[in-house]
Amino acid sequence: LKEFSSSPNSCQQRNISVAAAVERDRVNNVGTFGHMREILKDEGLSGLWRGNTTRMVKVAPACAVMISCYEFGKKVFGEMV
Repeated sequence: LKEFSSSPNSCQQRNISVAAAVERDRVNNVGTFGHMREILKDEGLSGLWRGNTTRMVKVAPACAVMISCYEFGKKVFGEMV
């Protein structure tokens, strides 16, 4: 859920990084919300979530491993105390 809700911010950060490599002056003058407005204007609302499926495929296994390690550690160290 966190990745899905933060996807618009990640998308505009990625666009700012790419634009910085190409058009340095434009990046400094538009700002964060200006970039989000440009994405909405050019690609619509779905443009803010572009690349979200790929991000979820990357993050989901990492979260599963983290939760499994946490539960395992809780079980092991809970018995020690």
